[in-house]
Amino acid sequence: MSPRPAKIDWLKIKLDYVQGSDTLEQIAAKYGRKYDTVAGHSCREKWVEERNAYHNQLTRNLNLLAANKSASNLLHELNEKQLKLSDELRFILHSRLKERDETGKIVPRKNLTVTEVTRAVFAFSELYRVDRIALGVASDNLTPVEQRDRFSEMSETELLSELERVRTQPLIQ
Repeated sequence: MSPRPAKIDWLKIKLDYVQGSDTLEQIAAKYGRKYDTVAGHSCREKWVEERNAYHNQLTRNLNLLAANKSASNLLHELNEKQLKLSDELRFILHSRLKERDETGKIVPRKNLTVTEVTRAVFAFSELYRVDRIALGVASDNLTPVEQRDRFSEMSETELLSELERVRTQPLIQ
């Protein structure tokens, strides 16, 4: 009796063809099979269609991955620019609200008006909100916080007293 030939793993051959770039002739030679036999299996099991579908899906996945990476990189760059701009705006705001006294200490400007303080408070809160969005904090991305102008609810006397308090106390401790 002659030895029995090894069982042919057609699934392995099919996967090698579908997921690779070899032709049917190259696959047949690689596995030591006749071209007609491999072509017959390919035709019956629709290897070419599966190969096309596999490579199309692979291309779509790679394009999607590239697009997501590009969008992610762009978003990161925009966020970095936003954070830098926020820092510059903060510096401008601070320089408009403060000055150095005779001793060289940084103190609130003496001639600040209620309007300037109100605008600065709103600007700082808006910069903070934008920074949080740039850093990816979901709560501000989904629902913007309603801005409350507490100064508009104050009487003239309360406003003047708040302005005096701001002048005498440092803004940043």
